Amino acid sequence: MYWDWVSPLALEKVMLAHKLTQSGKTLAAVQSLIAAAEIEPTWFAPHFALGSCFASIGDHEEAMPAHKKAISLEPGFPATHYNLAQSCKALGNFPEAVLASKCYIALRPTDPDGYFILATIYMRMQRPTEEVESYLATLRLDPNHLLANMNLAVSYAEFGKRALAVHHFGTVIRLAPKSDVGRKATELLDSLGHK
Repeated sequence: MYWDWVSPLALEKVMLAHKLTQSGKTLAAVQSLIAAAEIEPTWFAPHFALGSCFASIGDHEEAMPAHKKAISLEPGFPATHYNLAQSCKALGNFPEAVLASKCYIALRPTDPDGYFILATIYMRMQRPTEEVESYLATLRLDPNHLLANMNLAVSYAEFGKRALAVHHFGTVIRLAPKSDVGRKATELLDSLGHK
């Protein structure tokens, strides 16, 4: 078994943290994960979970060391790179967020969400060419990706590419007409003078 070498106490603390997280007791889960990481500092699981817990409560500063430690222990685990990209983006560390996103994409090249997060990072960096390319990559993998269609439509509208904006707003409306995103797409489509 994969966890045969792990201290039973560390395993117990990680399992307890999982239960605490499910009960909405994230801060207690954090304490349990810190204890597990102290008992088994070379075990990936408590570091990965600790980064996820901190990020879930918006404490990306605290999440960063846990994400990086988890990556150093299991560099081939895709979700850690994705989580690192999310935390870097939240902290405004866009160059590192781009690198983490690209690592995630290298490990999971068929997951549209890797390209989507990369696009949103490029959007925050005001790099429209890379942003659009990344949204298009997302849509090649999942043509019905609601937020990629919406964000791409907004970008096209800003660039004056009306026909492309209309197409992607239309896709959003077709996919989710009664959602908040669908209503916003309808509003933006109307503002382009399209009926």
